[in-house]
Amino acid sequence: MKSYTVFLFSLCIAADIFGQSRVSDAFSFSTKVTGDFIYNFTGGIKQGYTYLGMEDFSIEFDSEAAGWWKGGIFFVHGLNAHGNGMSENYSGDLQVLSNIDAGDYTGLYEFYYMQGIGNFSFLIGQHDLNTEFVGTKYGGTFINSSFGIVPSISLNMPVSIYPVAAPCLLLKYQSGNTLVYKFAVYDGDPGNFETNRFNLQWNINSKEGAFSIAEVEYNRYLDGQISGTYKLGSYYHTGTFLNYTDTSTFHKGNFGIYAIVDQALFNRSLHAGRGLCLYFQGGITPQRFNQVAYYVGTGLRYHGIISNRYYDELGVAIAHTSMGKAFCQTYQIPKRSETALEATYKFDFGRKYSIQPSLQYILNPGAGLFKNCFVSLMRFSLEY
Repeated sequence: MKSYTVFLFSLCIAADIFGQSRVSDAFSFSTKVTGDFIYNFTGGIKQGYTYLGMEDFSIEFDSEAAGWWKGGIFFVHGLNAHGNGMSENYSGDLQVLSNIDAGDYTGLYEFYYMQGIGNFSFLIGQHDLNTEFVGTKYGGTFINSSFGIVPSISLNMPVSIYPVAAPCLLLKYQSGNTLVYKFAVYDGDPGNFETNRFNLQWNINSKEGAFSIAEVEYNRYLDGQISGTYKLGSYYHTGTFLNYTDTSTFHKGNFGIYAIVDQALFNRSLHAGRGLCLYFQGGITPQRFNQVAYYVGTGLRYHGIISNRYYDELGVAIAHTSMGKAFCQTYQIPKRSETALEATYKFDFGRKYSIQPSLQYILNPGAGLFKNCFVSLMRFSLEY
């Protein structure tokens, strides 16, 4: 790991020595601070207030801007998360109502090299799969974690997502402007804070298995702009999973499919002005050896509802997670589903600063282990 970091900074020195480009042309830096003030008014485990924070820092080196070769990108991304988790200690929900909730953690999150060759590109290194797969543009407005990565994946198997990423090889091919094909293989278990404290420990072996995922994306155009994006994906994990229909046995392998839709509803939705957009996401997996049998989420996002505030976003959404029957029977879970409702408004200031209040109502937190809860959240974000 140390040698990788030293290599990145040596690129900076070499660019000046050979006079090929200014360092500032090749390097770009980004720092972002996000904080959530959250209060659980009723239900869940208990009432109460907590604060969650996240700071992340990234460095990108562009080989073409340095005057070296075309299409090469080196990327390093570190983060720090802290705070007393709302879902774990107050609301008790399975889907995790804040997408920055990670406990107290500091680590080097991503580091990889990406190379583009015409319409084809490959990526190798440590990578967050949710940045390329299972993503929804309009669902990204919302704060509940389920609107980012579908629980039919995240609650059923160890995968390379926030806050601990895993090594991977990713291949991508774009056919014209409409079709994009992606395939990747990740280490089957990125670990946790105890086994991979700073996200520096790779432990690739047959016992952990591998996680492979494939996705095809179709982009529909209207008046020269993308009016809709439709994604269909499947995945397979080679690890071993408990068979909930017979807990004395295990099942080799796990799999599922998912679908994502982002659709602008009116022509004006395609522009920076006012517009209404719809998103949908869903996933399904076998019930015998999975906690979650299926998931569906949908919502509406309206941007520019206030005159001259074109980048503000108003959204309402619902995330419904259905638990596997065998899992519920094994662990005596009283309800078969958990549902989260969210309403939010994001005030955008200069595309770098934002304030975002959010209200969430959780039905059957922990799939009925706790009473329905009502949570308010105020998020601030600064990027520079």
